[in-house]
Amino acid sequence: MRRPLLPALAALVVVPALRAQTPCTDWRMIVDADGAGHEITWEVLDAASGLPVASGGPYMNNSSNVQLVCLPLNAAYRLVVHDSGGDGICPGGYALEDPSGERVIDNMGNGCTYGALSALSNNLGFTNPIGPDRMLNSEPQSASCSRLNYLSNDFFIATPNPAVNAANGDGYQFWIFDPNGTYSRRVLQSGVVYNGWADADPNDACYLRFAWFQTNPVPFNVLLNIAVRTRINGVFGEFGPVCQAMVLPAAPACQSTRLVDHPQHPDLSCGVTRSFGGTDQLHAISLAGATDYRFRFVTDGGGFVRQIVSGGATITLNWTTLPLSDGAYYDVSVQPSFDGGATWCPFGPVCTVLIDNSPAAAPRALPANAAEAPRVRTTADGVELFLSAACSWRVLDVQGRVLATGRSDGGGWQEIALRGAAPGVHLLQFAGPDGPQSLRFLLP
Repeated sequence: MRRPLLPALAALVVVPALRAQTPCTDWRMIVDADGAGHEITWEVLDAASGLPVASGGPYMNNSSNVQLVCLPLNAAYRLVVHDSGGDGICPGGYALEDPSGERVIDNMGNGCTYGALSALSNNLGFTNPIGPDRMLNSEPQSASCSRLNYLSNDFFIATPNPAVNAANGDGYQFWIFDPNGTYSRRVLQSGVVYNGWADADPNDACYLRFAWFQTNPVPFNVLLNIAVRTRINGVFGEFGPVCQAMVLPAAPACQSTRLVDHPQHPDLSCGVTRSFGGTDQLHAISLAGATDYRFRFVTDGGGFVRQIVSGGATITLNWTTLPLSDGAYYDVSVQPSFDGGATWCPFGPVCTVLIDNSPAAAPRALPANAAEAPRVRTTADGVELFLSAACSWRVLDVQGRVLATGRSDGGGWQEIALRGAAPGVHLLQFAGPDGPQSLRFLLP
């Protein structure tokens, strides 16, 4: 009577062993929950079988969450987010990042726009790994890879791929989709095409103009994701990371902007270290039609405020009156003007910038005596910090947002409460007698 049980017992042993041999990489599912976090769940489905390979939730109310998901390589997947209350994540949202931090679905800050279910239409999804092609971040039109003020005559630009040969009919396929599933459109720009751009440009196919959509046009005022992939010798690659985008029916009366905050952007200016008095610069997100940008630097809780006007979205950190101080942290915001400075739009979000005039403007070496070296250890409510000298400090997340500030008397361990901080890599910055220093640590 016991013999029939043997195959089942063997299966229980063999199947996990086979799964363990499948190479996988760690992806990150990020969820900013609303006041009903217990209603939020999600699952990643295998695109071929429709079976779940990972899931998460529910969550604590009003919490920020990061969960690692190990997805097998060389496969395709779908992400489905559920809200049992039927009112989405309002306010809040979610995003899915690959192992290098590139987002393949970005619905952050957009949770109020769906009900019980958020997923791409037509059972579409993503691959592991994603492709290398991406949007061009260095152009003023897409300075942050999260531009929410496109007009229909604007261009979205792919980074030129040297393997694309227009004479062979190679090109770029753009994918514009709503993470909530209300819209999906793929457009191939191949060869030397006319789309309103100078068609003498060998990279003409890199430019996509929204106004040229005749069928299934891009919807206005909807948060969209845009990705791109190449077609070379008739073969499509995989889509690369997404950028958030929104197309407006008309330019808003007054727009706000901020320092460039995309981690992969070459002009990243949020949460960075810069020197003052030389050629170092900060870059704001450029807005179409803006004539001037006013940069505001605040420190000491508002005890010091310096505003500088620039004729472009970049400012060089070098002036005489009220200069910035070495070793100080500044909260920096930007406001644009569209009429030569006669009137100004509101200041945008704040970013933290550290001024360090040391030769390399980089984290200093730790003390030779390990017992005196700065150290961080996690606790149930946050972290404990050890500093051997009196100094001020700040804790920032990977986006440069300040989570906590304070001052150490150098007397030993000091407790820092970080309740609600998302798991992942964080940065401790402190400025004492030896100058500015930085120390990375991981919150589990």
